[in-house]
Amino acid sequence: MIDIKKLTFAYDASTYIFEQTDIKFNEKITTIVLGKNGTGKTTLFHLIAEILTPDFGEIIKHTDVILIPDQPVLYDHLTGYEYLEYIKILSQHKLEDKIVDLVALLEMKDHMSKLIHEMSLGMKHKLALLTAMLLNYETYMIDEPLTALDPPSQKEMIRYFNMLKAQGKTLIISTHMIHIAYQLADEVVILNGKEVIKIKNDFNDYQAFEDEVIKHFETKT
Repeated sequence: MIDIKKLTFAYDASTYIFEQTDIKFNEKITTIVLGKNGTGKTTLFHLIAEILTPDFGEIIKHTDVILIPDQPVLYDHLTGYEYLEYIKILSQHKLEDKIVDLVALLEMKDHMSKLIHEMSLGMKHKLALLTAMLLNYETYMIDEPLTALDPPSQKEMIRYFNMLKAQGKTLIISTHMIHIAYQLADEVVILNGKEVIKIKNDFNDYQAFEDEVIKHFETKT
């Protein structure tokens, strides 16, 4: 669980992104963070990951959290296998069996001998996910993972995210695509100016879900 209390953050004195904001992310479910561009989705993730520091308030993390950014930062001139070997050395754990299993699970075997800079964005996201799975993080915070992917690749990534949730992992995923939120979310957090709205996804059809989300989407002043 991640418990955010009275979070306040501004990039300058006149531009507050969050002001006395409370958000709770529950464990072992998928929470989708929705909002228009510029409403603070990436900023929130960077605050949770301690890349940015709140001006006020606290962020209490009850589990280890890994952030996978929208453009994963990997070692472009290593192959996929070389990159995982590097991670294995840093982790100081015996991971050989897990590597083989996870490469097969994510259907990456045919791509792992490529240099990372030759991989598609979707494949880089899968490699970043594989790394997080390899290191056995409990909470995955993933920023806009599906935006640049074609529909078949989106469908594939959705399947992997649901697989992680089935393993008891916690997923917090940002997007601005409502149809993706409907497919993945147990809960939805909508960033709307300085207001935060939380919705449980117990809708029986997409249209009802979309209507509920859109009515909260207009920026309040």
